[in-house]
Amino acid sequence: VSPGVLGRMGRSDAPPPLEMVARIRDRLPGVFLRSTLMTGFPGETDQDFEDLLEFLGKARIDHLGVFSYSREEGTPAASMDGQVDPETARERADLLMQEQAVISAENLASLHGREMEILVEGQDEDGPWGRHQGQAPEVDGVVRLDRESGAGRFVRVRITGSGDYDLEATILDPE
Repeated sequence: VSPGVLGRMGRSDAPPPLEMVARIRDRLPGVFLRSTLMTGFPGETDQDFEDLLEFLGKARIDHLGVFSYSREEGTPAASMDGQVDPETARERADLLMQEQAVISAENLASLHGREMEILVEGQDEDGPWGRHQGQAPEVDGVVRLDRESGAGRFVRVRITGSGDYDLEATILDPE
């Protein structure tokens, strides 16, 4: 999110990220936001990372992936000055994910009591589960259901609980 880092990435024409998030939420109330952040891009300073943490706290992204920069020969970034120590980049990524776990848990807790439609996906060792429209398959959390309802069905549920990444719900549809 730092203008300096974005400039080194060739993204200096990008709108300010926090303004973009605010515009999206203003135009699409109730939208679920997903993003990916990178730490350790060449030239990233401690202040750049602090700005990234501050952005995360303000943006309140619903689903987030974080990775640390990895130097790849032949890319423009591989020859840039200011290469960040890989361990520092990993530690920063871990800190972002720790902060995101708190944000995700708070975002999910705000859904308690809400009714929504769920696509039932299947059952595993933890029981039946599905996804709501804001959850991408295999990358986001799931909605844990109180009973089996048959994979491939859409069911109406009431959200009854949550953790860091998953929701719990009671099926409202009659069987």
